[in-house]
Amino acid sequence: MGPEWQEKFVTRFATPLMNTATAVNVRRGYAFSLGALPAFFLANPKALEAVVAALVLNTKVEKVADQRDAETRRNATNALGNLAESLSDSGIPNFHEV
Repeated sequence: MGPEWQEKFVTRFATPLMNTATAVNVRRGYAFSLGALPAFFLANPKALEAVVAALVLNTKVEKVADQRDAETRRNATNALGNLAESLSDSGIPNFHEV
């Protein structure tokens, strides 16, 4: 799997998280699944940046009350922790620069 394929795969999962119109249950699942990605998927800096940006966005409380979802925020927060642990254990250099 080359970097282009990894980037496309990760973008497919990160994009729905960037859109508040995405159904809540879908956002929950995508946030959860991004936290389970193996470190080699995130060796591509663009892929890592897309994942982190999507997850960080979903840790914030939405301005519109109808769009608020604590489970999505929890899943995104847990996913960030899982990614940090996975990447620190992987030995992938410079992941902390994203």
